[in-house]
Amino acid sequence: MFRRCGLGLKFAPLFLMLCLMPVLSQANTLGEQAFKRGDFEAALDFWKTEGRKARDSGDQASYFKYLILQAESQRALGQYTAAQQALQFVLKRLDSKSPTTQHIAIQTTLADVLSQQAKNAKADVVIKTAVDNATLLGDKRLLAAALNTQATLFARQKQYTKAQPIYQKTADLAIALNDRQLATKANLNIARISSDNKDYKTAGSALTKALQTIDDLPASHDKAYMLINAARLASALSENVSSNSGGWLKTSFENLNKANTLANQIDDVRSASYALGYLGELYYKAQRYDESLRLTQQAIFKAQNANAPEILYRWQWQAGQALRDKNDITAAIDFYRRAVYTLKDIRADLNNSSRANNFRTSIGPIYFELADLLLRQKDSDPKKLESQLIEARETVEQLKAAELQDYFQDSCVTALQSKITGLDKVDAKTAVLYPILLEDRAELLLSLSTGIKQFTIPIKKSVMVKEIRRFRQRLEKRTTHQYLRHARKLYKWLITPMEATLTENNINTMVIVPDGALRTIPLSALHDGKKFLIEKYAIATTPGLALTDPKPLKRKNLSLLLNGLTEAVQDFPALPNVQNELDSISKLYKGRVLKDEKFILNSVTEELTEKPYRVVHIASHGQFVNDVRKSFLLTYDNKLTMDGLENIIGASKFRDEPIELLTLSACQTAAGDDRAALGLAGIAIKAGARSALASLWFINDQASSNLVSDFYKYIKGSDVSKARALQQAQMEMIDNRRYRHPSYWSPFLLIGNWL
Repeated sequence: MFRRCGLGLKFAPLFLMLCLMPVLSQANTLGEQAFKRGDFEAALDFWKTEGRKARDSGDQASYFKYLILQAESQRALGQYTAAQQALQFVLKRLDSKSPTTQHIAIQTTLADVLSQQAKNAKADVVIKTAVDNATLLGDKRLLAAALNTQATLFARQKQYTKAQPIYQKTADLAIALNDRQLATKANLNIARISSDNKDYKTAGSALTKALQTIDDLPASHDKAYMLINAARLASALSENVSSNSGGWLKTSFENLNKANTLANQIDDVRSASYALGYLGELYYKAQRYDESLRLTQQAIFKAQNANAPEILYRWQWQAGQALRDKNDITAAIDFYRRAVYTLKDIRADLNNSSRANNFRTSIGPIYFELADLLLRQKDSDPKKLESQLIEARETVEQLKAAELQDYFQDSCVTALQSKITGLDKVDAKTAVLYPILLEDRAELLLSLSTGIKQFTIPIKKSVMVKEIRRFRQRLEKRTTHQYLRHARKLYKWLITPMEATLTENNINTMVIVPDGALRTIPLSALHDGKKFLIEKYAIATTPGLALTDPKPLKRKNLSLLLNGLTEAVQDFPALPNVQNELDSISKLYKGRVLKDEKFILNSVTEELTEKPYRVVHIASHGQFVNDVRKSFLLTYDNKLTMDGLENIIGASKFRDEPIELLTLSACQTAAGDDRAALGLAGIAIKAGARSALASLWFINDQASSNLVSDFYKYIKGSDVSKARALQQAQMEMIDNRRYRHPSYWSPFLLIGNWL
C-alpha cells in the first residue's frame, strides 16, 4: 500500500525466511521474484496456492512458512487485518519454549502491522520482545530489522527523540554487517523524522549519506522506493532550506527519474506510478500544469495496470487539482469524481492506515474540493442546479459516513442505511439544514418539501471555527452572558440568510446535519437579539442524511428500562438528583428500574434480552473522547464502552423492532474536540437505536433532571414529535428565571430520528 512510501522505510524480516528455508517449489521462486519487483498481488497468489498444497499434504512447517510470506505481501498491500491474523496464527502454533529466528521475524512484522492499525500499546510490547529475543540470540541482522521497526513505531507516534537514536543504532549495525541496503534505509528514516521535527540540518546530513549509497544497490523494488523516498525528502528540504533549495529540488527530480527508469527495467509498475505521480506533483507545485497533467496521466495508467486503487485515487485527485487551477472546471470535476469513486472500495483500509494521522486531514480534502467545485456551478437550468447541489451534499455525506466508521472502528455503523427514508422526503413544516464549511466560505443547503436551496456565506472556515470555539467555551459559563455576542454572530451567519425562506414555508422543525466544529455546539442556543433559535423552531441533529430512520415514535404500550446511579462509584461523584429523575419518569411509563448496585452490565443485558423495551434511559456519568476505546458510560460495577453498549442492546431478541430512544442524561464531550463529538453524534447508530437524547456537557444540577422529566412528559402526547417535546421542555427552562441561561438547557441534543 502507499504507506510503504511514507514514514519509516521498512526492512522486511519475514522475507529473510526465504534465506532460511529450502526452495520448496518453483512457485516459491516465482513468488520471490514477484515480490522483489513489487507485484505483491502475484506474490500473494503464488504463496496462497503453495500454502494450500502444503496444508492439504500435512506439511505443517511449509504451510507456516507460506503463511508468513503471505503476511508480508498482505502488509505490503495494506491488508493489515489479514496479515495480523496470519502472523498470530503461526506464532501461537510455534514452539515457544525458546525464541528462534522465526519468532523474531514474525514478531517484528507483527509489531509493524499492529502499529499500522494504531494498536500502539500492543505493537510496543511485541517489538520489545523481538528486540530482546534478537539480542539474546546474538543475531545482529534480525536485531537491526527489529530496531528499525521499533524506531518506526516511535516515529509514527511522533516520539522523534526516542526514534532517532534507535535508527542510528540500526545504521551502525548495518554498516558493521556491510549491509548497504539497510544502512541506506536507516539514514532515510533519520532524514524523514528529522524533517518532520523541523531539524532540517540533521535531515540534510542523513539524506546526503543515503544518497551516497543508493546508486550502488542492486536493482529491486526496494531500491526504487528508496529513490522515491529520497526524492520526496529532497523536495521537502527544497521548501524549507533556503540556502540550497535549488540543489535539493534538482536532487528530487533526478531521483524520481532514476526511480522511473529502474521501475521500467524491472517491470515494477507500482514504483513507476509513484515516480511519475510525484514528478507530476513537482511540476504542479511549479504551476507547470500541462507537464504535470502529462506525467500524472502516465501515473494513472501505471496504477490502473498495477490494479492499485490506493495509488490511483491520489493521481486522479492530482489531475483534478491541476485542471481546476487551469480553470477547466468540467474536466476537473470528472477527475475528482473518479477519485471519490476509487476511494469507495478502499476507504476501510485507508481508515486503518490513517488513524495515527487524521482521516479528515488526509482524505477529507478530496470530498470538500469536489463539493466546492460543484457548489460554484451556478447553472441557469433549475434541474441541473438542484442536481449539482444534491451531488455536492452526497459527496460530503460519503466523508461523514467514512468518518463514523473510522471513529467507531466498525464498518457496520451505517448498516441502518437499508432501513432509511431520504431526509429530503420531509413534511411541509420541516426543513433540513446541511452546512458545509469550505476554506473561503460557508455553504448552507436547505432542503424543503419543495426542493433544495443554496445560501452562500462569505465567511472563511478559520473565522467560523474560531467563533464556534469561543461560543462553546463561553456558553458553559453560567454566571456570565459572554456567550451572547457569539450567539448573535453565529445566528447572523448561519440562520439569517435563510430566515425569510423558513418563514415563507411555515417551518416549525429544523433538522441539522452539522459537520466538523459545528458538531460541538448546540445550535438551539443561537440568538437573534430577542429570542433563542429553539424558541422559533424545534431542533434535531443527525450525523448524516443516510443515517436516520425517520419513523414516528410508537407510543402505545411504550415500556422503559430506566438505569441510573445516585451513589459515588469508581472515583466519580454522586448524582443525587437522579433519584427524582427516575421517580418522575416511572410515574409516566411502565417499565423496570435498575439503580445503583442493580445497575450492572449483566442485569441490563438480561433485561434487554428477555423484554421488548423500546426506550432505554441511562442517568449516569458518560464521557466521549477522540478515541472511541476510551469513551464510556459508567455503570455501578464497570465502564460500558461503545462496543459494550452495542452488544448489550443488540442482545435483545426483539432487535427487529429497534430501541426507539436511548437517553443519556449526564454525558460530557470536550469543548473543541470535533472527533470526540463524532462519538456523541453517532451514539444512536452504534447502539442500534432510532434516536438518542444526550448532553454535550455535564450538568450536575436539578436542571438536568427537570428537563429530562419534562421531555418524557411531553412525548406522552400522541401528536408531539420528539423534537417538539424537547423544544417544549427547553422553553420551560427558558421561562424559569433560575434556568434561563442556555448552559442549563442547551447541551441536550436530540440525535437521529426526530419524529
